[in-house]
Amino acid sequence: MGRKELDGLVSDLGKEIGIPDLALDEESYGCLFVDDVALNLEYDEEGDRLLLYTRLGEAPESGRESFYEALLDANLFWKGTGGATIGLDKETGGVLLAYGFDLDGTSLADFKTVVENFVNIAETWIGRVRDFEPEEKGEAPPGPVMQPGLMA
Repeated sequence: MGRKELDGLVSDLGKEIGIPDLALDEESYGCLFVDDVALNLEYDEEGDRLLLYTRLGEAPESGRESFYEALLDANLFWKGTGGATIGLDKETGGVLLAYGFDLDGTSLADFKTVVENFVNIAETWIGRVRDFEPEEKGEAPPGPVMQPGLMA
């Protein structure tokens, strides 16, 4: 697809959501806030991929084993993340949700669907991370059930 076409998608998305000047910067990065989600967009020119990511919160001080178990369970075949991946920034303790997708052949409708689905999944996980309570038996609580894949 290329950067020029991606810039058009980002601009068109911005117009549809009321941010007419939405654009990636010179370093192929952009950020917008959708509800409680700080949505980061980063273009990988070499792979012609767009990376969406957001910070979900921080790992809890207590019950980390149960917390990490719940995250790993959700990541298994992406059953609790809709195709995105949850990871941990070891330096900050921040928990992040990330999704990368190939841009080749991506229409505005596809792009909007991916962004909307990513934000919905992120909102679910922001709440789960914020409200995490380990089970008394040391078992991880079940992860949320997500629709498979971010693309419609």
